[in-house]
Formats: sequence, C-alpha cells, structure tokens
Amino acid sequence: MAKDQSHEHSNKELQQNGGGLSDLYDHADSIALYMLAAPDTARMIKEFEHVLCKESSRTTHHEESHKLQIKFVSDVRRCIDVLRPNNPFLDEGENLKRLDTRDVMEPEVISSYRNLDPLSEALYDFLVEHRFVKCDVPYSDTVHKNSLYSFSNRPDNKNSQPDKYKALKRSTILITQLFMCLQSRPNPDENIKNFMSHENS
Repeated sequence: MAKDQSHEHSNKELQQNGGGLSDLYDHADSIALYMLAAPDTARMIKEFEHVLCKESSRTTHHEESHKLQIKFVSDVRRCIDVLRPNNPFLDEGENLKRLDTRDVMEPEVISSYRNLDPLSEALYDFLVEHRFVKCDVPYSDTVHKNSLYSFSNRPDNKNSQPDKYKALKRSTILITQLFMCLQSRPNPDENIKNFMSHENS
C-alpha cells in the first residue's frame, strides 16, 4: 500500500514537470525501469527546485505591504474629507437614517433593530432547549429565516398610501390621445387652438 502511494506521488510529480507516462504501459521493461527510476527522479526535481527557487519565508500579513498601506491611508483621508463638513454621527434626534443616502427609516425598521437582541436570545434559547435538552426537534431540522426589516429590507408602504401621480398619469394619457385625434381631423391648427382654450378638468 505504501509503495503504491509512493509511486502515485512520483507519477504526479513527473507529470507536473512534463513527464509523459502514456507510452510506458505498453512495454513491461519500460514499466520496470520506470518503477526503479521514478522515485529518484522525483527526489532530484524536488532538490533542484529547493536550491533554485529559494523564497524568503515571510511572516508578515499580506495587507502589510507598502502599497496596501498607502491605499488604506488614502481611503481613510477620503472618508474624513466626506465626514468633516457634514458628519452623520453628530446628528441629534430619534430618526434612524442611512449614512450614504440620508433616508429616514420607517418605524418598523427602528422597532426591528431595537428588538434584535431579545429576539435572537429567545431564538437561541428555543434552539438549545428543543434540540439539545428535550430533543423533540431533530438537530438537522431547518432553522427558518426571520424576515426582519432592515436598511435593505424596508416595508413597502406604496400600496397603503395613495399614489399622487396616478391622476397626473391619467391626464397625460388622455391629453396625448386627444392630441393624436386632433391631428387626423381637417384644419388641425384651428382644432388645436380650440383644444388648448379649454381647461383640463
């Protein structure tokens, strides 16, 4: 078993370095020669790569490079330039606002964020009690998602409020249709003057 794993590893190393093994399986002598030479060939390739491709062992984090540090400093300075004249964190009041758009959130969103801690604790206690203590719910059972209101999931109040643009849209469609009808009648200029003399009701 160990020899098979060693030969598989040697095959992989040689194939990665351009060695072709497709013709070996046709000749028994070639296979025997390969089984003798393959481990040493793989070892020599490893030693050669170790000597030739010495890489410095870096212990620093990948974000500690000079270029990324300069980018981080410039990002911080841009953020300060945006916040200095109009800092949203200094706003006083009970309204909850989005930082980027300054949209005022609905009362449902505020209530959702205020009740987040008690709700999460109650859900955690329910999960532990029913899945680990009482064991009446399977451990692999699905944990259902709670659709709470948030900045990205705001309540849709469009249906509850009357659309102030509906009347304007209806009037626009009506005027357009009447105008197209006037163009097809004789004396369109006179008809347009009469049409414009009446107020739209």
